[in-house]
Amino acid sequence: MLAAIPFLYVLAALSLSFASLSSIVILLRQMTGGTPSPHHVLLFRLVLESSLTNTAASVLPPLLALFGLGPARVWHVAGALAFTVMLAHFVSYPYRRRHAAPNQPMGALGWGNIALLFCGPALLVLDVAGVSGVPAGALYALALYLRLLGSGCVFFANFAFFVRQDSSAMRATSGFQSAKPPLEG
Repeated sequence: MLAAIPFLYVLAALSLSFASLSSIVILLRQMTGGTPSPHHVLLFRLVLESSLTNTAASVLPPLLALFGLGPARVWHVAGALAFTVMLAHFVSYPYRRRHAAPNQPMGALGWGNIALLFCGPALLVLDVAGVSGVPAGALYALALYLRLLGSGCVFFANFAFFVRQDSSAMRATSGFQSAKPPLEG
């Protein structure tokens, strides 16, 4: 049975909405004169990639069902494809982060994100192997949910940077001139 399909549609809508929100926030940040660091560009790319691939993975099972595949085959094929994408992101993350922020040690949030990135493929292996003992599609949906949760954690942990406006850029774009010069510190 494809009982997880309604949940996956909601997850697809949430993932796409989240990708749109993060794109708008980044655009507003750049319009106000903010220049993201290579590390913040990487984080934005990860959030966007994760959200968009989550959207695609969420609508994959109903698409496969349209081709007449049985429920067990739908979840195996969808799980294998989603596993491949998630594993590629999991394996490439440390390399991409090391190049984006070579002198910054990874904090607790970074390690937590790696743990969430690992949970998705691990759950999909259990789901595809059929050894989980839970209804078909449940671990698939949980893997996608955890991926969206990880993206949300990364985005909101860095939200202050994305909405912060440099005072010099604010004065230049607003036309407002303060009577006192800014404090130097």
